[in-house]
Amino acid sequence: MFFFHSKGSETLVTRVVHVLTEKVRPPPGLVDKIRQLYEERVSDVRFLIPVLSGLSKQEVAAALPKLIALSSVVVKEVFSRLTQAEGGPMSPSELLIALHNLDSTDGKPETMKNAIRAVDICLQDKKTFTQEVLIDYYTSSLATNL
Repeated sequence: MFFFHSKGSETLVTRVVHVLTEKVRPPPGLVDKIRQLYEERVSDVRFLIPVLSGLSKQEVAAALPKLIALSSVVVKEVFSRLTQAEGGPMSPSELLIALHNLDSTDGKPETMKNAIRAVDICLQDKKTFTQEVLIDYYTSSLATNL
């Protein structure tokens, strides 16, 4: 596969990867390559969006503060990729827990503001974040805090 043979090809590669991973989970080799490029060459977190469903839960949690700082439309896409991918890194309730835990991880006021906005985006998606998901979230949160 081709990757960044010329300067400025990042946009094209990102778009191709988006299209290829829209309905299917990205293959591990692609995830590894995108992860490597993100760490070494492309620091824009949007580059990770097409392969989010192939990342580990810890990697997604580490990227969440940057991801939720993006526009609401992009955040909705991120959450859709995370929660609707079969075998993805986070269930909807785990995503809510990760968002809840963000405010205590870096202490930045803008992270808290973005986390609140992100939770609101989740709660607006009633098809994904059902009553059962919310009950699971509350149960897990209570068990963790006891």
